[in-house]
Amino acid sequence: MAKKKRERVDASTTAPEKGPFNNAFGGLAALRAQMGDAPDTPEAPAPVVADAPDAAEEPRGSGRKVVVARERKGRGGKTVTRVSQLDLDAAATESLAHTLKRTLGCGGSVEGEDVILAGDQTERAADWLRGELGRKVVIGN
Repeated sequence: MAKKKRERVDASTTAPEKGPFNNAFGGLAALRAQMGDAPDTPEAPAPVVADAPDAAEEPRGSGRKVVVARERKGRGGKTVTRVSQLDLDAAATESLAHTLKRTLGCGGSVEGEDVILAGDQTERAADWLRGELGRKVVIGN
């Protein structure tokens, strides 16, 4: 069976074509002309990058303790290290997790208010937290 051939339509007999799609922003060109010398794009503020937690949020040598524990339960037999009781806001916890992962050379994530590091990193994480942040560290489990 052969395909049926489509009939060609003469372009001169059809209505003028506006394009295949509706231009949702087409009416804005007239408004731009009315505005005159307004800039095309507003200047975006510089992004704020936080590599480490602020010293104001976390005074060095504070009396707060951090618990570093090794766990395997509920993780398919994989060992992870949980750093908990940090008492930091979400942004500072993310920043601390990023710094810990980069410093210790391991993977990790943030679960709620805790930092999860891949593998048994309890001693290395405890040493770093004592040295860099001056926190008291309790090793759990």
